[in-house]
Amino acid sequence: MREGLREMIAGSEGFACCGAYGSMEEALPAIGSAAPDVGLIDISLPGMSGVDGIREIRQRHQNIRMLVLSAYNDDERLFAAICAGACGYLLKKTPPAKLLESIREVVAGGAPMSPEIASRVLKHFARSLHRARPTTILRRMNCAC
Repeated sequence: MREGLREMIAGSEGFACCGAYGSMEEALPAIGSAAPDVGLIDISLPGMSGVDGIREIRQRHQNIRMLVLSAYNDDERLFAAICAGACGYLLKKTPPAKLLESIREVVAGGAPMSPEIASRVLKHFARSLHRARPTTILRRMNCAC
């Protein structure tokens, strides 16, 4: 899948792929010289998790915007990724055209999410709003956003 994404992105007008890595341990040393605008990150990786990698990238390279592309849509991974610094969360079933659109959206400052993910986020906050003020919720979630 990684190689297919690399080819799709590199072959799309207006895009360049700086690298494609199988782990955070491979990616982290290369990111500094590659200077990407967006990192497309899977959260389920061998070795260091994508969530921990997002935190690490955020600390080292504050200008890189991170977009999660995952097979997982559970609340634990979703909110861990967002709180670590991801600016969007897409499911792997996202069509290629939508993925490219989402990368453009991230570069423009947006926060793209697959519809199922956006629904989970909205439901979570709606439930939480009945219990506390929104600023309290973000502090309780320990979000880095």
